[in-house]
Amino acid sequence: MQYQKCPICSFPAQFIFNSKHKKSIYECSNIICGHLFTPIEKEAQGICERATNIEDESDEFLRIYNERNIRLLKLFNKRLAKNSLPIKLLDFGAGNAHISRSIKKIWAISVLFTALNPTPFALNFIPNIN
Repeated sequence: MQYQKCPICSFPAQFIFNSKHKKSIYECSNIICGHLFTPIEKEAQGICERATNIEDESDEFLRIYNERNIRLLKLFNKRLAKNSLPIKLLDFGAGNAHISRSIKKIWAISVLFTALNPTPFALNFIPNIN
């Protein structure tokens, strides 16, 4: 059996499966943490420096991932109760908030977001998506 150390709490983590993109997925053994992760294979993975202009980065991600985000919205539409407006979404680890921004741009319904990404750049940008 393959083991790794959880990058969040440092408990042992056990291999659980390979993703469709051939990434090894591990799960932390700490029941309080339970973090799922792929081990860092390259220096640029994991925690890294963000672009100083997160809005430009987010705009670029909106362009690159637009088609995928539209498919994600279709999946959300199938799962959400039609009469539960406003819809409340939590974007944990929002990064540059391109998914939240896509949803806000495409859906013509009331959506309330809480986007969490406690980095100095994101703290100044993410509140603007509401």
